[in-house]
Amino acid sequence: MSSVEPREYLTLPAGDSENYAEIYDKRLKNPHTCPFNGQRNDSCNCVSELGTISGRTMFKRVRIDPARLYIIANDYTFSWTKGMKRVEYGKAGDCYSLTDCPQGRFSINLRGTALGLSPAVTWVTETSSAFFAINKINDQRILGKCGGYCGFCKPKTGLKLDVLPP
Repeated sequence: MSSVEPREYLTLPAGDSENYAEIYDKRLKNPHTCPFNGQRNDSCNCVSELGTISGRTMFKRVRIDPARLYIIANDYTFSWTKGMKRVEYGKAGDCYSLTDCPQGRFSINLRGTALGLSPAVTWVTETSSAFFAINKINDQRILGKCGGYCGFCKPKTGLKLDVLPP
C-alpha cells in the first residue's frame, strides 16, 4: 500500500466461468433473421467478426471503489481475454442480427462475497440497434444477453454495490 491511491479488489469465489463479459464474434449473412429460435448455435450461417470488435473477458477479481462501493468495470488486472477486445464487466453485445436476437452475454456472480448489486442498477443500450434481456436472479447473480446489428448494453450508472445483511 505504498502507492498514493491504493487499489482494492474483490475476489470472485464463483470464478471466471461465472464472471465474464462478451461481444459475440459472429454476424448472420442474412441479418433479417433470428435462426434457432434465438438460441446460440455457433454453426450458424454467419461470418466471423474475430479480430474486430469481438472478445470475451473473464474476471477472477474486480476492482472496487471502497468509499463509493462501485465496481470499476474497466480494470482488467485480474482478468483474461479471449479474442481481440477486452470487454468491461457487466457489458455485452454483438453485430449478429437486425432483429431481437441478442447473442452477446455477460454473467455477474458475487456469491461468496458479502456484497450484492444495488437494486438501483439497470442496463441501457449503447446503440439504437440494440436489444437486451437481463435476468436478475438475485442481488448477487445477474445474467444478461445483449446485441443487435452492432448493438451493445452496459450498466446505466455503473455497478453500485450494497453490503448484504449477515
